[in-house]
Amino acid sequence: MWELITPLGQTLMPTQDDTIGVINPDELYTLNAFTRRLGITAATLRSARRAGLKVYYVHKHGYIHGRDWIDYVRGTAGKAPATPQG
Repeated sequence: MWELITPLGQTLMPTQDDTIGVINPDELYTLNAFTRRLGITAATLRSARRAGLKVYYVHKHGYIHGRDWIDYVRGTAGKAPATPQG
């Protein structure tokens, strides 16, 4: 298990909800939490949004529903250009 030391010397331990790379279908994520959890860049998120990922805004704050991400991934699987072998 990892731990993170903040600039103020505080030790942070991950919770079950901080699992990197896992998006739960019944949870709503802020844009920051979503990109942090998946380890993706803002550019990657922009590309996904342009390709159809739904983002919900409430009072100028953006959110992504986990089910929408899973549907997006399943819908785009196999459509990405193949990477050259070798």
